[in-house]
Amino acid sequence: MNTKSKFKFVLLALLTLILSVAPLGAQDEVTLTFWFEGDAPAAVALFQEVADDFAAERPGVKVEITSFGFDDFLRVMPLALDGGEGPDVAYVPWGLQALGRYALAGHAVELTELAAEEGWLDRYEMSDIELTNGLTPGQIYGIPFENVTIGVFYNKELFAEHGLELPETLADFEAIMQALLDAGITPVSVGGRDSWPLAHVWLQLVHTAMPIEVITGIENNDPAYSLDTPEFLAATQKTLEWAQAGYLDPNMLSTGFVDANNLFINGDVAMNIGGTWVMNDFAMLPEFQVGFFPTPQLDPDLPWHAGGKNPYNNLMINSATEHMDLAVEFVSYMLGEEAQTKFWNAGNITAYQFDEMPPPSTPLLADVAHANSYTGFGYNIGVTCSALNLATWRTLQELVGEDTTPGELVATNQQVYEEDCLSGE
Repeated sequence: MNTKSKFKFVLLALLTLILSVAPLGAQDEVTLTFWFEGDAPAAVALFQEVADDFAAERPGVKVEITSFGFDDFLRVMPLALDGGEGPDVAYVPWGLQALGRYALAGHAVELTELAAEEGWLDRYEMSDIELTNGLTPGQIYGIPFENVTIGVFYNKELFAEHGLELPETLADFEAIMQALLDAGITPVSVGGRDSWPLAHVWLQLVHTAMPIEVITGIENNDPAYSLDTPEFLAATQKTLEWAQAGYLDPNMLSTGFVDANNLFINGDVAMNIGGTWVMNDFAMLPEFQVGFFPTPQLDPDLPWHAGGKNPYNNLMINSATEHMDLAVEFVSYMLGEEAQTKFWNAGNITAYQFDEMPPPSTPLLADVAHANSYTGFGYNIGVTCSALNLATWRTLQELVGEDTTPGELVATNQQVYEEDCLSGE
């Protein structure tokens, strides 16, 4: 080989090496996608911050997060999964409307062995895991990420200004709402246009009107239990009474979830009946301090259970992910103490079991922790049977719009329960 040929050979080898190495950088750049149910602005910012922390420790990794409102998530997520797409990792409600549905359809990775290998079972209560994976006994597809509870957020300054004290009974609570109404203040904001926030009002009354065993039986689709009872009817009648009295925002059917929260944040209403996933938006308002108390009981002789107080959203991995190892690593990070401490400090009721529980980071979180200390767990009715869930939302909108009666609502939901839930369809 002459000198010129040698030079050409070396040059060709160098070019081949350069061209072979150049794409590696691009190949090494991985985007992990993460979808979650929840569109409260502070929650979106918090998830983005934690995702950025994860990516910052891993050069070449980017986490792309997408948030959805509840209704949009339940519509978009199954369509994406059924099409072989969707996110690598998702934060999803449990039951047939989400986690259970995805697991039974083969869209979620079984995490049973991984949960043990990664140490997740050391920090998360097995009873919580069994509850949220109840549709797949003995198999884990999602790890409960947070505990939620639903109750009454209230404007402490407005209460003080009008000489109002925290209610001990339902009559006390109704007297507070009437006093606010008499003063020209809308007592409670409700995002009724999105339907499910209205269900939270009804849900609280249901849980304080009947033994928890009845609600548990319905959630387990047990034919020994029925919605056609005086207690369900009483809770439904009370919901309508509150709407007719003006205790609930008269514009609720044209007000969405975020708009209802903003009415409360802006001081236009005195209270908001909602879940603790909005605490990040309520905890540090500059204009006034927000407090929290559980909805008083319809039947004070019963043990006090708060509707919706349970481990709710779960982390799951899409079975179609092309980044399995990174997805597992991300879930482990999200479930670990560093991220969970950040979520706790931001006001979330984390499901993580700390060796020593950090002190509440805000007065609002302290109020919620106090309320949780004397109320028992509860359900979001219809989680295990999405048809009942959807029927409840729809008929409650019709109820406050006076297009149906309490008796008709109960009868309609009982029919759905029998035809769709008890049949196993």
